[in-house]
Amino acid sequence: MEKSTKKKVATTGAVLATAALVICLLLSVRGTMVLDSLEIDNARWSSNLRYTINAVHPAPVDGNCSAFGQSFKGTDNKLIAVEFLLGCRENNPGKLVARLYSAVGNYDNVNGISNLAPYYTTGSLIIGDVTPLASSEEVDSSIVPISAGYDIWGVPIGGYRFVRFQFAQPYQLSSGECYCIDIEATGESWDGSITAFAEWGPWLNKGNLFCYGKVGDIFGWWGNYPYNNYDAIFRLYGETSKIPYDWILLVVLIVVASIAAIWYRRK
Repeated sequence: MEKSTKKKVATTGAVLATAALVICLLLSVRGTMVLDSLEIDNARWSSNLRYTINAVHPAPVDGNCSAFGQSFKGTDNKLIAVEFLLGCRENNPGKLVARLYSAVGNYDNVNGISNLAPYYTTGSLIIGDVTPLASSEEVDSSIVPISAGYDIWGVPIGGYRFVRFQFAQPYQLSSGECYCIDIEATGESWDGSITAFAEWGPWLNKGNLFCYGKVGDIFGWWGNYPYNNYDAIFRLYGETSKIPYDWILLVVLIVVASIAAIWYRRK
């Protein structure tokens, strides 16, 4: 092989190797996508509902609420974060954490009328798994914005926003499996209240809202609203590749590099 040809082969090989390295680096960069959500509908804002988290989970006192969340059906993605629309009337010392659970109940994919909760309790009987599949990093409740108040329809006057709960370890969801994700008040004590917002309407979201409270002598109760179709205002985020066909591109690059090397070698 002539010296000039060898130089061409070496140069071409270096360029292709560099391109392969760049693509491999791109493969390691992951983006985010919204897996499921219910956004604010300004046209229906006067019908928005609100739920007050005012006790450490699980709520020890009748009438208190300690968790609020939404059910959903999983896709083949890794869960990385969730956001709920939150507000409060005063600064709240305490912590909030998001937790992912397996769901028990029924998921109505046609009418969007679902009846799912992390687990059910009747006396000492527990149906479902009380152990969460994953937990987010704790969020200081003081970051929740303060509302100036509410109008006659119960609509908050400013001071509400989506608060993000990040999972340090992304959790691999299973396609078609039903899950429940919530936010819970955590710590030794809770001195304050956080307002979580929801919406009512036909077929807004195929999952359903649920919240946790204590009723009488029952250990705990997940209240959900399958027939009136209540849904949390939320955003669920998953991990995805920035290059949809990254592996195909890599294979094509290797094939082109091999053909180029053989062609130069034969010349």
